[in-house]
Amino acid sequence: RSAEDLEENRDAYDRALALLDEVIAREPDNLLAQLRRAAISTSLAQEKDLFAEQRRIRDQARNTPYEAVAELELARCHLKRMQGEQALVIYKALQKKCDWLACVLYSEMGVAHAMCEHGMQAIKFFERAAAHTTPEAMATLKEVSEELIGKQYWAFWSNVDNLETRQCQNYAWLAGLYSACGQIRQARQHLQQSLHYLNSDAIGDARTMLKQQFALQMENMFPILAMEPEVQKLLREARTLQ
Repeated sequence: RSAEDLEENRDAYDRALALLDEVIAREPDNLLAQLRRAAISTSLAQEKDLFAEQRRIRDQARNTPYEAVAELELARCHLKRMQGEQALVIYKALQKKCDWLACVLYSEMGVAHAMCEHGMQAIKFFERAAAHTTPEAMATLKEVSEELIGKQYWAFWSNVDNLETRQCQNYAWLAGLYSACGQIRQARQHLQQSLHYLNSDAIGDARTMLKQQFALQMENMFPILAMEPEVQKLLREARTLQ
């Protein structure tokens, strides 16, 4: 959910934090619970508290299996606050030591470059992300993630973090960025690729939510591309669900 949605109805947000607080009270050294609590709190927490908590957990995770995850969450924290340059510093350091995160890092570095208005750099990194988001890369990500957070927890995340959802995002960004550069033919090609993944059976139960998010974000970020008939159809569907 967006921060705006959570501000209107905090029930799910407050319940998630309360559940994690119970775990941390029972298991004060549980880094996974601390990481998840910090990640969730980024939606509404005050900025000064937000980064202090993320950095504390990052320092605590040094030389543990969770170090890369803690650094990734800190970079994402910067992204949520529109601080692309700060996020890129962390992503570049992770890129040198975490091959298993390559497809994730390229995609999020693309977002950071777009945020900094580095259009061609953003396109380059999303093209890398699309090329590196392979079945083999996702199998490696699954293997490492299951070791870190457990099979049951990863099974939940894999519903919204799999090859199809990642490629849908990569190609949607490429479509939007090319449209912003006035290269409509390339933009439409990438739009078709993105919609192909969005309509894949592998998306499963998350399809309705992802379609709605896809259409509304396209309208907000890439209005030229949002005028294409396929996106207009999705926008009409999304508005009936609001």
